[in-house]
Order: sequence, then structure tokens, then C-alpha cells
Amino acid sequence: MNPAYIPLIRLLQEEFPVCERPFTAIAAQLGTSEREILDMVETLRREGALKRIGAALYHTRAGYCFNSMVVWDVPEERLQDAADAVTPLPQVTHCYARARAPEFDYNLYTMIHETSEERLAALLSDMGRRISPVKFRALNTIRELKKSGMRYFTEESE
Repeated sequence: MNPAYIPLIRLLQEEFPVCERPFTAIAAQLGTSEREILDMVETLRREGALKRIGAALYHTRAGYCFNSMVVWDVPEERLQDAADAVTPLPQVTHCYARARAPEFDYNLYTMIHETSEERLAALLSDMGRRISPVKFRALNTIRELKKSGMRYFTEESE
């Protein structure tokens, strides 16, 4: 990573300026031009370091208060097919393959969100039909203790 990009990355992780020309506002904070910021953003995107710039929705504030980490015991040869069966669902926000542990024999992890307990149960039933037949467990959220995105190049990490 080019060290000259770190201050920009730090700013892009903060609240995005809500104004007509947000990149001009970011450029002013960094003492450069809007064109230079746009060029840097495009370079980060082209190199694969930046996927997108977008809004982050706090799902609980939007009414999606029923959440569950669902773990699945999927045969290795069916793992990709199982993931492909559920990742198109808009309520599935995360889907990971993980190594099995002797004390926790699951290898596919999905995070799901819904607006009611009934809708969460229906979603889980639908996912179970899509992936079946496999063993799974739904680990429902009791309360949110922390909600934040990953922060890169923070001053604490230096």
C-alpha cells in the first residue's frame, strides 16, 4: 500500500460528507484537489483495494431486529452449492466457509436479518430447504454489543 493513500483511506472510513461535492470537501481536508482525490480513489478501486463507496445501513434501526448466525454442517463437496443457494437472499448479509472444530462441527456460517420472529423462522425454513439435508443451528442474537465496520490504518494500529 502506497503510504500517501493512508490519510485518504482514513477519511473514507468516516462519515461521508453530505454535500454537493463530497470529494472536494475531502480534498480540502487533505490539502489537495478534488481531481487528485478522484484519481486516488480510482487507483484504489482499479488495484482492488477499494470495492465501493456506499451507505451503511444500521439494520436494527431500520427494523431488522431479529438476527441469527446460522451454522451449517455441509459436506465439503456441496459447500459451494450450499452457499450459492442462500447468498442471493437479501436477508443473508454474510456467508463464510470456515474450518470445522472438533467441538463445533460446522463449516458454513451465514448471518441473517429479519423484521419479526415469524419472518426469521420462515427464512430459516426456506434456507434449510435450499441447503438440505444437513444439520444446522440458529444462534439468535440476544442484543447487539458492538456494530462497526473494519477500520484500516487507524492511529492505534501503528
